[in-house]
Amino acid sequence: MFFSVVIPVYNKRPHIHRAIASVLNQTYTDFELLIIDDASTDGSKAEIENFSDSRIRKFSRAEPGPGGYAARNLGIREARSEWIAFLDADDQWNPEFLETIADLIQFFPRVHCCCAHYDSMEVNGKKYEWPYGKKYKKNGKHVIGFLTYMKETCARRSPLWTSVVVVRKELFRRVGMFPEGRCRRGGDSDLWLRIVRNTDVAWSPYIGATYYRNSVNMVTHTVKKCMEHCIDSTIGDFLLSSWNSKNYVEYYWLLRLKNHYKRGAVKDKIRGGELSLNDLSALSFFGNPFRYCFYFLVVMFPGCIIRGMIRIFRRIKRAFSKHEK
Repeated sequence: MFFSVVIPVYNKRPHIHRAIASVLNQTYTDFELLIIDDASTDGSKAEIENFSDSRIRKFSRAEPGPGGYAARNLGIREARSEWIAFLDADDQWNPEFLETIADLIQFFPRVHCCCAHYDSMEVNGKKYEWPYGKKYKKNGKHVIGFLTYMKETCARRSPLWTSVVVVRKELFRRVGMFPEGRCRRGGDSDLWLRIVRNTDVAWSPYIGATYYRNSVNMVTHTVKKCMEHCIDSTIGDFLLSSWNSKNYVEYYWLLRLKNHYKRGAVKDKIRGGELSLNDLSALSFFGNPFRYCFYFLVVMFPGCIIRGMIRIFRRIKRAFSKHEK
């Protein structure tokens, strides 16, 4: 078989049937499907047992692992194929996803990672294409390098997302697997950074999957953002390597990337009037001097003033939005 597909499952009973069916309905059929129940308590395991396709292999873990990283790593270790694909249990593949990836592998035989475009199903029922693909789909299939990946991620257009990424198994031996036991969120970003620094990524404009924002038990809804990001140690190692090799362009973009992954936590602290000088020590001034200076000014004002300024800014923004309509 050519692909091993890994689906980690933790309390996703309302969605798991949709995810599994989307794999079994692929036009490309040379694959195995590994479903790892991560100690679910909502009946997800019983839902999984309803499927009896010969391509399915089922595994169970005794204790849940944050972020599903341990479950994915179990799938990687048990995979029998050369290429490993991932699908979250609350998302859905489109029928020609694996066929598209197989074509990419043939077209770019030297790459060790492939991915496709994707869209999201919002809470309001509308679908939206994600920014990278929306901007670059006119370029057709192409290769993404390390610098491009960092620049696009800092612009909030990251091309990689777990449910459309396919990795050659051998690559995990070089860069490691998902960071189980190290963090509750952000571990996928940490792995993608290690992968993209090691190999170019082949990308297709085909919309390979749909990300559902209204799913139950989502990590992005249940785990609070914090200043310490899972990716910090990886970026730290790469910064040292870039500096020692005098690759100052890469060094600069790594600084930008370091700040990027802390923006969500910084915004939450600003809204709550909790941003402190200690928080700023986790950011790089040279990664974005203007934004750093803005954060410094925010720290100097009392929290009540900051919250008031944010409310005024939002009212002005809403007023302009209504005027434009």
